[in-house]
Amino acid sequence: MIFIFAHLMYLLTMVGFNADKDTLTCENFELIKKHILTHGDQLTYCNAYNDNPHYNLKRVQLYLNPSYGNLNTDPQSYTELVIQVYDDKKGITYYDLSCNESGVLVLKKDYKRIRSANDRSFIADIFKEMLTEQKERKSTVRINSPFYKDTE
Repeated sequence: MIFIFAHLMYLLTMVGFNADKDTLTCENFELIKKHILTHGDQLTYCNAYNDNPHYNLKRVQLYLNPSYGNLNTDPQSYTELVIQVYDDKKGITYYDLSCNESGVLVLKKDYKRIRSANDRSFIADIFKEMLTEQKERKSTVRINSPFYKDTE
């Protein structure tokens, strides 16, 4: 009986995962990355890297990290999106997103693979908000951004 209940919960979670599959893609990850690089600023949030590309949304902070061990500031070296959420009761929660070699977006929460439909839906909402901002600001480019390079 417990196995059937656990399997049912797993299937219900997978339905939630599939609901956001069109939003949580590597293509959208790249659009959001470009938006952060062109319209964001720089801010340090950890000791590993200084002056990360940063974007402030009303409810979260977004940071780009280079691939592990890469200190190059070339826009292509930023392969990880970190979403930092602060809650007065829970403290800071980190969501880490990156695309693997197969072109699949990998989602982690506090360094563990995300299994919750609620977490996945939360990230999808942030992606949608960033994609909306990206479309609205597409015509304006911050040339003074230290990360901006015209790739089109």
